[in-house]
Amino acid sequence: MNTPPTWGPSHQHDRAAECKRRLSNVLQLAALLLLLAYQPLPLWVLLVAAVIFRLGWDIYRRRSKPAPVAAKLAAAADPLAAVLDHSRQLGGGVYLGVERRGDWVCAGPEHAVLLLGPPRSGKTSAVMIPAVLAHPGPVVCASTKPDALDATASARSSVGRVWEFDPTGERPSLRSDARVRWSPISSAQTWDGALLMARAMVTGSRVGAGTTDSTHWSRRASALLAPLLHAAALSAQDIGAVAGWVLRHDLDEATIVLERSRATLAAGVLTGLGNTEVRERSSIFSAAADALDAYSATGALAAAREPNVHPASFVRSSDTIFIHAPAEHQALAAPLVCGLLSEIRAATYQAHHNHVLRSPLLFALDEAANIAPLHDLPQIASEGGGQGLQLLVAFQDLSQARARWGEAADGFLTLFATKLILPGIADSRTLETVSVALGEYDRRIVSTTTTRPRGLVIPPSTGQASQHAQRSRTISTQRQRILSPGEIGNIPRGRGLHLDGVAWQLVTLTPAHATQPWCTLVGDRGSR
Repeated sequence: MNTPPTWGPSHQHDRAAECKRRLSNVLQLAALLLLLAYQPLPLWVLLVAAVIFRLGWDIYRRRSKPAPVAAKLAAAADPLAAVLDHSRQLGGGVYLGVERRGDWVCAGPEHAVLLLGPPRSGKTSAVMIPAVLAHPGPVVCASTKPDALDATASARSSVGRVWEFDPTGERPSLRSDARVRWSPISSAQTWDGALLMARAMVTGSRVGAGTTDSTHWSRRASALLAPLLHAAALSAQDIGAVAGWVLRHDLDEATIVLERSRATLAAGVLTGLGNTEVRERSSIFSAAADALDAYSATGALAAAREPNVHPASFVRSSDTIFIHAPAEHQALAAPLVCGLLSEIRAATYQAHHNHVLRSPLLFALDEAANIAPLHDLPQIASEGGGQGLQLLVAFQDLSQARARWGEAADGFLTLFATKLILPGIADSRTLETVSVALGEYDRRIVSTTTTRPRGLVIPPSTGQASQHAQRSRTISTQRQRILSPGEIGNIPRGRGLHLDGVAWQLVTLTPAHATQPWCTLVGDRGSR
């Protein structure tokens, strides 16, 4: 543990450095006393010798210390290559910060990372951007703002291709050939692929949210969308055709395509939906339309034509995909983002199973509840690390996660093996949850009581009162939180509380615009 003396319980302060310093002083004093005992010298000679010895000792210690890791990496001929090599040497886990001596603190290579911090606490600049730069494999970074793209695109382009996916088509791309063109039709060539894609898009749109039977409408909308996607794939039509079928409540054309292609299972699903009571069928079409709402805009339709990113190839590369959508378009973009992430996830698992995944893929999802509300995020956190998918997910606090994932969010502190808590969280339930997870300890309490014999009167002027006093010492234990909610909410500025399981330490955050080697890699682009 590495805690500043003004934060946390006194029993948890790291006294190792202080003990070493005191021991060094005692040994130096003992050496001088021995020298004086065996060879008497003038006092001024001893004092001069002591000063010279201490200065020489300090110079030796400074010169014998290894150069800080950050300085070495920044001074390398190719700083990014040095950063990636150092990350591989440490296991390739998600970068979090540095400890007191400047050594990197990283998550385990198979650990999912949960990042909690309020706005302006450094989630993007001090954690997301360094983590993207330090990852040696492919990266998908999703955010509501383009800060990470602007800061890291130049550096990441030296190790692989940089792609930009703006589902709404609102933001001008860095280059015309850098814009991702992706369609959910691509993964619907098989019936199983169509089912997975439909589920990802429908749950990403939060169909039926706020109703008592939201699960029913979500499942029914997925049941409608899957055969329509499959029919479009089999007939070489685009997502615009699917959106048209849904808006017109048209099942006939897709059913004919499926029957001609002998996709009997998918055709049977559409036949069953066609026999559903009229009002319920209308509600199912409306729910499916919510998932395809983005494709009512020309920008999204253009981004779906002639796909140029193929997940099976992407996961075996060192490329980077940046996904972003402004706040006013997040509800429209979320189904498309979830669909793309679902397809990339499936390709990652398949590549890992086939032993062709050269390096783990990183999902770096900032404000995940808004931009990438994956319904199976808990499953990814649990199983992804063992199948080549590293996960870094950021929320302002756990209330954001509860609003999207409900009761499943209560298990996030268990599912995410590594947690990083940033200063300033005010949500009392989040603070209490983290405090309880850290556990308790038996605090040793020593109390001293002073009493005087009854009837004994001693004038204060005699100065003998203390001689007749009787002192008793009592030692007891008290059960106490390792860290209280108040302490967790008041983490020192510039630090983060790193939890690995239930073990914890404070790490120093490294903002990309002010800390090496990141500021060398991002220039003046990482200050936001």
